[in-house]
Amino acid sequence: MLKNRTLKEEPLNIQTKTISAQMLYEEANELCMADNIKDLVTFVVDAPNAINISQDYGSKVVREFRAELIRRTRLGLGKRQFLLGDDENSLLAGVIVTDLTLGSIKEIAETIRYAVGNSFHLTNVTVSTPVKIGFATVDPEDKDFLTAIYNAHIAINATKTPSSGTVFNIYDEGMSIRVERQQAIISKLSAALLAEDVKLYYQPKICLLDNSIMSAEALIRWNDEELGYVSPLEILNAAEQMDELDLLDNWVFERVCQHMVEWKKETCSCKSISINLCEETISKPDFEFWARSIVNKYGVPPHFIDFEILESAILTDVEATIEKILACQANGFTFSLDDFGTGYSSLACLGKLPINNLKIDKSFIDNIEHDKQSRIMVGQIIDIGHGLGKTVIAEGVENKAQYLIVKSFGCDVVQGYYFSKPLPEKEFFDLLMNGDDKSMKL
Repeated sequence: MLKNRTLKEEPLNIQTKTISAQMLYEEANELCMADNIKDLVTFVVDAPNAINISQDYGSKVVREFRAELIRRTRLGLGKRQFLLGDDENSLLAGVIVTDLTLGSIKEIAETIRYAVGNSFHLTNVTVSTPVKIGFATVDPEDKDFLTAIYNAHIAINATKTPSSGTVFNIYDEGMSIRVERQQAIISKLSAALLAEDVKLYYQPKICLLDNSIMSAEALIRWNDEELGYVSPLEILNAAEQMDELDLLDNWVFERVCQHMVEWKKETCSCKSISINLCEETISKPDFEFWARSIVNKYGVPPHFIDFEILESAILTDVEATIEKILACQANGFTFSLDDFGTGYSSLACLGKLPINNLKIDKSFIDNIEHDKQSRIMVGQIIDIGHGLGKTVIAEGVENKAQYLIVKSFGCDVVQGYYFSKPLPEKEFFDLLMNGDDKSMKL
């Protein structure tokens, strides 16, 4: 029995094979009850896109991928004492003998994350897929392995899936509440969209030449009777877990077109509305056809629609994305590069991308009053944008000082609470029709 096992005499490392799920749970439970072992950490490893690997390359490649994932996980564990086995709800699970300090767990997590890496060079193919790792401690008092492994799964579910690479999360007690809330959001989102309980708000974009409203950004808002305020990030995370981010984009696009049809009946002068698009939508092979079909359905001219895209959505396939952007621009659509300055290859992308507008990330604007480096960065981004023929937009302008600084740098457009918070559709329409855009506060 493991209770009588002396660690120095009989190491736990299982280097020759990965044990079955049943054997893992049996041995791990015995390990938890061992008198001479105090601190244990469980972990689970999963690849959310494993099913896509199977569909694209077949089961043989999946087996080879899993074998390589096991090898790299063992490499990351190094000389630590551990058990590693199959898992019913993920690719791998295990338990490690280690200190329960947050620093120790983070060190293990970083080591495994580094060992797993970003891509897998297999026999006939290179697979790039996100890998998620969840960690949870075994309570020294309860010594309940099943609860700990369940918590490790919660840690994975609470982790946003990256486009590639390996991420980890360490369970804390608040995660259970957050995961329960997220599951409730997932269960209600589709019905809320159908019932129009999810609303579109519009935040004006102000032209600095005359402080008029030149356009606006469409933003999702949801207040639920049971859940209360559901943030846009929570909505996006729920749609991602439902694998319906592109359907959410489609919903927003259609509602924007419906609103614009109503506005045009009253000869509203709004020049364009910006719609945020996710990576899944941009990656559609028929993206350009999809965009044209929706505006044609509602009779909205394409030049009234501006698509805001993130750098991460472009990096998946830069050349293909450029082709799609050019095809859409030929039909009249415009494109904005959102959150510029936060991506590591922003400048390299900017030189290649045929985008129309450049949005400076809010993080630069937040510190522009008191941080010289932020002011220098903003000034240089505006100069670079203008040099490349782009319209430059500063988002997150919240006070007069920020407004005056970006205006002095020659910024073209600003967006933020200093001028207007996001407004419900009717309030935004009334703002346009009443001509209040000409008297925005200075």
